[in-house]
Amino acid sequence: MQEFEDFNLILETNIPERGNSGVYLRGIYEIQVSDSYGRELDPHNFGALYSRITPSVNAEKPAGEPESESPVIVLEEISHES
Repeated sequence: MQEFEDFNLILETNIPERGNSGVYLRGIYEIQVSDSYGRELDPHNFGALYSRITPSVNAEKPAGEPESESPVIVLEEISHES
């Protein structure tokens, strides 16, 4: 296993209709990857830090359209750009 300290991650996704997944970071955080287009903001939407941080805007695209997001990991701090 290779360990990293601070890093930038670019996620390129194409989520199917009703798709639901995530990317685990450092065994603590999950970046939500789901078909949440058109739903009210909550901490389970695309790009959320699952159950912890709600996205500030509905920036996701409809299911089937490619999109990207860039969570930035610095020590134990996370910032996010989509």
